[in-house]
Amino acid sequence: MPRSNPLPTTPRSPLPKRLASGLRLSREAFPVEESALENGLALYLLPNAAVPAISLHLFFRVGSRDESPGATGLAHLFEHMYFNGSARFGPGEFDRRLESMGGHSNAYTSHEMTVFHELFPSRGLERVLELEADRMASLLLTEEALARERQVVMEERRLVVENEPLGLLDEELFATAFRRHPFRNPIIGWMEDLRRLSRAECLDFFERHYAPANAALWLVGDFESSTARLLVERCFGALPARPAPGRISFQEPPAQGQREARLRLPVQCGAVMIGYRAPPADSPDAVALDLLQLALAGGEGSRLIKELVYRRRLVQSLTIDFTWRAEPGLFIVLMELSHGVSAERALRALDEQLDELLAKGLREEERARAAGQLRAASLRELATNDGRANTLGTYQLLCGDWARALELPRLYAEVNRASLREVARRYLSPEGRTVAILEPSAEGRGEGRASHGRL
Repeated sequence: MPRSNPLPTTPRSPLPKRLASGLRLSREAFPVEESALENGLALYLLPNAAVPAISLHLFFRVGSRDESPGATGLAHLFEHMYFNGSARFGPGEFDRRLESMGGHSNAYTSHEMTVFHELFPSRGLERVLELEADRMASLLLTEEALARERQVVMEERRLVVENEPLGLLDEELFATAFRRHPFRNPIIGWMEDLRRLSRAECLDFFERHYAPANAALWLVGDFESSTARLLVERCFGALPARPAPGRISFQEPPAQGQREARLRLPVQCGAVMIGYRAPPADSPDAVALDLLQLALAGGEGSRLIKELVYRRRLVQSLTIDFTWRAEPGLFIVLMELSHGVSAERALRALDEQLDELLAKGLREEERARAAGQLRAASLRELATNDGRANTLGTYQLLCGDWARALELPRLYAEVNRASLREVARRYLSPEGRTVAILEPSAEGRGEGRASHGRL
């Protein structure tokens, strides 16, 4: 599955005048009302009467890291199953009723969370809450629905992983970088697990993880708080309380030197994906790594793009992905190589650039450019109801405090060159990193061979 961007993203849109003119990002400016139902459902309300619409985001603290060996892909499968009907509203009724009032819905799954979200006219609040509460209380988990969605997910896996060389490379990187932590498993699941998942396993997973005490409901938009709170209580309050499942803590053992994985596939050009160990979202270093990500590969003016893509023409494209997670993850550099360029040559060129970064740090104009880009991205995420619900809810889950999102523009501006250099030295050295290499091969005709070892 494709990973998310370093920060939760929303469609680009012009900044409201209040934000663009320098609205102070504070709890007073974003008066989120926090409460919880007796059954444990966390409720966050943020009224905004600017337009007659509401965004609802329902966060479940469950992702692929909560799955058991041999039963991978369950969280993503339930993202699909959640639209298959419930006791009161049958198959297809959720979207039909939502769309009939002018709304729409979607969902996504990550390593650490599953999120269902809707955007709809404010007059539809009660009906949408009824729809959401009913599928949490009585989701239809028939053998027929499971067989249908299993085939959909297996076909999705074929499309985005098994028939996509970079998808296979991404899978190899995570499986090699993580020996103990379940981040090593793909979000979409391993194919053999998907084939054998039983209805009993699905029911058990649903009972344990899709309970009110393991969920957070965010409403942002045009509503009266007292009315919204009463409606949530009426729709969700009767759901039985079940204890939230505890999360097992997995301590990934330190890497003894550099790890390597190689794939040989019938492709025209190779690729290299490098994963550096990265800190969790609540670490101060996460902000600095965001800046380094933009300075190194954030657009045509960034350091690595100018040097490796345009000047030396060693790679066709270069991207960096640093996804914030509640637990330590990866800072990933992906280089799609130019024709005839070996992985070793491109890797040496990358290391030369990183060695210079570790020795001299960023130039001030690079730091300022990255900080400005990130500040603008942070403000864009808070410019719409949908962006606020997704962003604030995500930071609440990742960092334990939704207001962390409001601090980011200031934190990005405060990171200086000395601290950036220190963070680069801490995380972006070859020691402990994982390198996954895709090599062109005339053999296999679609069947790749993976090998593991050390460079």
